[in-house]
Amino acid sequence: MMVTSASNIPHCSYSPFPIINKQIHPQSWGNGNPSLSLKQAMKPSSCTFSNEPQISFIDAEEKRRFKWVEIGPGITEEQRQAIDKLPFKMTKRCKALMKQIICFNPEKGSLEDLLGAWVNVMKPRRADWLVVLKELKIMEHPLYFQAGNLKLAEDTFEEIKLLGQQLDKRSYGAMIMAYIRAGMPEQGEGLLKEMDNLEIYAGSEVYKALLRAYSTNGDTDGAQRVFGAIQLAGISPDAKLCGLLINAYQVAGQSEEARVAFENMRRAGLEPSDKCVALVLAAYEKQNKLNKALEFLMDLERDGIVVGKEASSILAQWFKKLGVVEQVEQVLREFAAK
Repeated sequence: MMVTSASNIPHCSYSPFPIINKQIHPQSWGNGNPSLSLKQAMKPSSCTFSNEPQISFIDAEEKRRFKWVEIGPGITEEQRQAIDKLPFKMTKRCKALMKQIICFNPEKGSLEDLLGAWVNVMKPRRADWLVVLKELKIMEHPLYFQAGNLKLAEDTFEEIKLLGQQLDKRSYGAMIMAYIRAGMPEQGEGLLKEMDNLEIYAGSEVYKALLRAYSTNGDTDGAQRVFGAIQLAGISPDAKLCGLLINAYQVAGQSEEARVAFENMRRAGLEPSDKCVALVLAAYEKQNKLNKALEFLMDLERDGIVVGKEASSILAQWFKKLGVVEQVEQVLREFAAK
């Protein structure tokens, strides 16, 4: 919008918009008067006389900033049905935000502005944030899946901190999982250490997801760190967790380390699963260490550990590739006869 002022009229510059940043600052949330007073905001900063027409521009984005208006009757049937499905016991402040989200129109502003307005108007508590996130998940609302938008997830996480809200293990866990999904397990591990410093203990599923991320990438150092953290957290490793550590070495092509991790599991009194046996064999196959693999199988046989379907499949494919199926069968028969 463009406005021209006539000549010979004093032109005064005002600051009608005290918040000039395009985003609402979390530091001002929860403050009943986060910006300058109206009197201060409208105080002229300078006045000049000019014969030239003065031109000023009004930022369209400022005009479009979200304003909190209660949802009225003029909504679609689909929106009404979605609102009717909200839990009866949901608090008024949570229900008010859910109504705004259900009826959200991008032309009224951004989602960040909507959340900022909710904070200013309703003064939500930490529990309210969690209730809203839970309801969005149940509804499979697109906004919930923006926990997958890492930047938005990071901003929201930091904003909750700035609001002075106490973060619990679920909040930290959700952020760690967001980092894992974004392929950034190191940042997730950093939050895990932050939790330890605050004596907030993550659930076993978070540790497992982090270990799996390192394992899949073949990051043996990361996998070993998380595996150690699991034990320090008082979580007893099982065959599945040990399998993830072994897999990290397998992916990295470190067969001897995979074998050591396997033996450590046995020394800890854990019964190795067929999956763990298969992973060690796959590690030997990757480095073409047939003799080591046969030695490993003989040790298992000696200790009464039967090779299962998955491990047998690894062997069959490997031996077929080498064209030594008959020779290996002969060696194993001779060993069994001893």
